[in-house]
Amino acid sequence: KSDLATCVDVGTSQDDKVEMAYKMRVFADDVVKYMTVPLVQSLISSMAAILGFTTTDLKDIEDYVILYALVTLSPIEVCDSSSYDDMYATLVTKGKSPDLDDFRNALNLLQSLYICLGVTCNQVGVPLFAKDNPNSSISDCVDPPDKINLVGYTPTSDAMLQSALVDLDVRTIGTLIEMEAFQTAFDVYSMGRFTRDDDNDYGYVSVKDTAIDYTNVDNMIAQDFANQFGKNFVDDTITASIMGTDDYSDMSPRARRVIAEA
Repeated sequence: KSDLATCVDVGTSQDDKVEMAYKMRVFADDVVKYMTVPLVQSLISSMAAILGFTTTDLKDIEDYVILYALVTLSPIEVCDSSSYDDMYATLVTKGKSPDLDDFRNALNLLQSLYICLGVTCNQVGVPLFAKDNPNSSISDCVDPPDKINLVGYTPTSDAMLQSALVDLDVRTIGTLIEMEAFQTAFDVYSMGRFTRDDDNDYGYVSVKDTAIDYTNVDNMIAQDFANQFGKNFVDDTITASIMGTDDYSDMSPRARRVIAEA
């Protein structure tokens, strides 16, 4: 309530409005994450009920699996479209008749992608049926950096995890471009999405921050590039490829995705 009151009372200067917009975005993201936890729990519980691991008084529990899958999994599509397709096929297309292997694979995949939903294993908790049914073959849920595979490698430290999360932002931007959600892609580029930094006044470290950062004097390649093409060349190129302006106005979204992700 106090945060909302502060937002309403923000000053009239553009800088004040921009700063408050960043802070409210972090606040809104946190609220959505808290709301996502019970959706994930309900999806897992409904899946378990179909297989007889738990009991329920709900009728047509298969329909609940499909419902919870549809409302829960959407953020994964822009984060990892291939994994989303696999889970959609299992939980929606085959939602009324999953077998144990389907269930185990879908749950293990879902747990490995909690980061795409903004939740953690600790927040979701351990399903009781997994403890009570050793034969369910459900893997233990482990939060990153111990268990996360992004762009082909598994980080073993927090620093490596943050680098991987930047790549996850890049993947999200590319997916949104191809979906023709250009303004949303630009928002992720300029404000960040997965790379959280609580020491940063704006809450996130964005890809744009990286694109315009030439402060490392030891990085001679970046300095020479900036001297040759201009300090804003990378930022201007990415922005134009996202929004479809300048030299990229006639390019298809898929081609612009390639430019932006490069």
